[in-house]
Amino acid sequence: MNGRRTRGFTLVELLVVVGIIALLISILLPVLKRAREAASRDICLSNHKQIATAFIMYANDNKQRLPYCIWGGDPGAGQNPTHGYAGWLFDPRSPNWGPSNPPTLDGRGGTNWPGTGALWRGKYITTAKVYRCPFDHEDSWKNPKGPVHAISSIGANGAINGYGRAGCWTRLSQFKADDILLWEPDIDWDSGFYFNDGSNYPREGISRRHGSGKGLDTGAIVAGFDGSARWWTLRQYYTEAHTNPATRNEDGWNGTRAGTRSHLWCTPSQIDPNGH
Repeated sequence: MNGRRTRGFTLVELLVVVGIIALLISILLPVLKRAREAASRDICLSNHKQIATAFIMYANDNKQRLPYCIWGGDPGAGQNPTHGYAGWLFDPRSPNWGPSNPPTLDGRGGTNWPGTGALWRGKYITTAKVYRCPFDHEDSWKNPKGPVHAISSIGANGAINGYGRAGCWTRLSQFKADDILLWEPDIDWDSGFYFNDGSNYPREGISRRHGSGKGLDTGAIVAGFDGSARWWTLRQYYTEAHTNPATRNEDGWNGTRAGTRSHLWCTPSQIDPNGH
């Protein structure tokens, strides 16, 4: 009895199918990657907005006074131990503070985790992930570039306390709405030293994790004293910082004039008329 033969795929047909699938994957993967990056960028943008809004809420609840920016990671530095205030991100007065005992998101590495900070204690932000950029992957948290990097990728503008001036405390009303309050320090510069405390000089740079484009035309997120967060190119950031990105020197880079006020150098005029 003759049986009926079932026709299968030929090798050529199989290769064509595999080729089509590979082509579809090559088309879809970049789209999915861009979508994932956009989603992470939106989360980071939202995090900046939440923290900036928390600063505003704190100020409104404390006679317009802004929280301590944590200038100087050493508990003996700055004016904080004298005045007795926790910083916006953590409390630098802890005896456990130091690079040899960095904090962690759940506090296991020390007591200086976000739960000790003024924004957390005031219940303005009580979610640890808000203090981190999704692009700053968990592997880097385990091997932080500086003690503060273990808990946050975002830093405050040192203008809040006059870039370390003794006894300098400012109020929200002393800043312009579009002055810059927050940004992500450049993790790849100076071995992460910029994560030694909770705030930075503008000349110390900004993260290059965000955005398309190349070089100084890539982008980064900054947040203002009005609670908004926005996209800046690195070129715009360094122009406002009056700083050459290659050297971090205040040399009036790109047509700006070093030593003058800007949206980054924004210490209130009552303290320094030039914002420095």
